[in-house]
Amino acid sequence: MVAWPIIASSFLQLTLGIADIAMVGRLGADPLAAIGFARQAIMVMISLFFGYNQSTNALIARHIGAKDPQKADKAAFQSILFVTYLGGIITIAAFLSLGSLVKLISLDDVVTDQAVSYIRVYAACLIIVLYTFILNGIFQGMGHSRVQFYVMGVANILNIILNYFFIFGDQYIAYIPIHGLGLSVQGAAIATVISRLIAAAILLFLLASGRYPVKLRFYSLKLDWEYIRPLNVIGLPTAVQAMGRQAAMLFVFTAAARSSLGKYAIGALTVGLQTEAIAFFPVLGMMFATTAMVGQNLGAKKIDRAEEATWIAVKMAFLYMVPWALAYSLFPVQLIHIFTNDTNVVYPTAIYLIMGSVFLTTMANLPIFGALRAAGDATVPMLINLFCLLFF
Repeated sequence: MVAWPIIASSFLQLTLGIADIAMVGRLGADPLAAIGFARQAIMVMISLFFGYNQSTNALIARHIGAKDPQKADKAAFQSILFVTYLGGIITIAAFLSLGSLVKLISLDDVVTDQAVSYIRVYAACLIIVLYTFILNGIFQGMGHSRVQFYVMGVANILNIILNYFFIFGDQYIAYIPIHGLGLSVQGAAIATVISRLIAAAILLFLLASGRYPVKLRFYSLKLDWEYIRPLNVIGLPTAVQAMGRQAAMLFVFTAAARSSLGKYAIGALTVGLQTEAIAFFPVLGMMFATTAMVGQNLGAKKIDRAEEATWIAVKMAFLYMVPWALAYSLFPVQLIHIFTNDTNVVYPTAIYLIMGSVFLTTMANLPIFGALRAAGDATVPMLINLFCLLFF
């Protein structure tokens, strides 16, 4: 019961991006390249907190499994306090630097301007996105992942509605008795930020309501190293791993921007990664679920059940990935048309998906990484991932 809402919620996290890219992709290759490059630049910053989502999940699960609600409450508050301090710094740094970074890349002027307009809106409100990461980790760790699922469902519906209003002009929403603002790429950023803000507000309200095993209680605004130390022992290596992966992808985007295909190469990468993520994100959810289940079982001293849960998740992940690998190799064009019909983008993306389908089943190892983090060992997954990034 813990697993399926986390898996579904991970997919709903993805569909926020799918909606943005699919809608912007209808406007042409320039907006598609702009949102793809802008999102990748932002992901380098956001990925830092992927690690702290995992460490929050693991710590809360351990305290819940050990039947120590007071420590679980304190761990939740310290996690939120930590993201407030560090997230504030990251938000300011992203707002001041990412726009300038994009301008340094050899992009088409139109693509650059649209990418910067997206980044300025998203980066200014980045801390809102970071709060949702930590709050999701708290609900995953306490075993109430259905809450996250329902809230992300609301955020997705709201995001799609707002996308239509902010992205498109009257020509796209003539059947609705309102006038769209036609803000294109910048409109997608505004819609995403608003939907994330409402999701974070709902999660905070529910956490403070006292209806769940963990309640948001206010303690000292000073960081307590009894909780921050284990948060970083698990979170920092995972964050380094995630940032390394996203930085490598930003390098690939930069190389694509300077290639002969230019904006079409960026568009192909954007669509290719998003299409792959349709398969990848549910397995990421299995990893989160494994972290929660293994953490709770280790907290309750049930080692055998923790190991059993890990291997069940690995088998599920492998069986899930096999049909997707076949789909990407046999029907790539049909999947790409979800995002764009531009032939200059479709065919490079199809080649990307066919080649990538060979490696999809290797994603079945992610639940093992989740189990190791729940056990307090985030260094091994980090070293394996960095080794693969450097040499493969």
